[in-house]
Amino acid sequence: MDCGDFPEAFSDYRMHLVCADDAEIAGKCNTQLGLLLRVLAARGNRKQMEQLKNSGEFDHIDAETSRAIAKLADMPKLLGHVEKEKQSGKEGSEGGYSMCIAIDEMVNEGERRGEKRGEKRGADKVNRLHALLLEHNRLEDLRRAVGDAAFQKQLFREFGL
Repeated sequence: MDCGDFPEAFSDYRMHLVCADDAEIAGKCNTQLGLLLRVLAARGNRKQMEQLKNSGEFDHIDAETSRAIAKLADMPKLLGHVEKEKQSGKEGSEGGYSMCIAIDEMVNEGERRGEKRGEKRGADKVNRLHALLLEHNRLEDLRRAVGDAAFQKQLFREFGL
C-alpha cells in the first residue's frame, strides 16, 4: 500500500495513550488534564474523592476543565453552574471554579444510589422471608419476625437468605 508522504510527515509524531482510570498516571500529570484524570480515577471511591476535595488543587480550575470533568464524571450540578456562569458572562470571573461542591455532590449521589440499592435488597429479602414463612404455614413465626430483629436474622439464616 502506497501511503505517499504520510510516514515522513508523521515520523516524529509521538502519541501517548492514557487509561483514564489509572490513578498512578493521573498523579504524575500536573496539568488541567491531570486534574481531570484524577477525578475520573477516583470515581466511585469516597475516600479518594474526599482526598481530592481536601487537597486544595481543585479549589479553582478553568472553565473548560470544569466542563469536561462535569460531563465525563456525570456531575450535573457542576455542569449547570459552569453553563450558568458562561451564559451570564461571568465564566471563571473569580479565578475558576471550585470542585469541592461538585466532589461533594458525586460522593452524596453515590451514597444515595447505594442506599437505594440496599433498601431494595433489604425489602426483597424480607419479602422473600415472609413468602417462605407463609408457604410453610408458619404464621406465628411471621408475626414474631415482624417485631423481633434477632429472630428475623435467625430465620434469614434458616432459609439461606
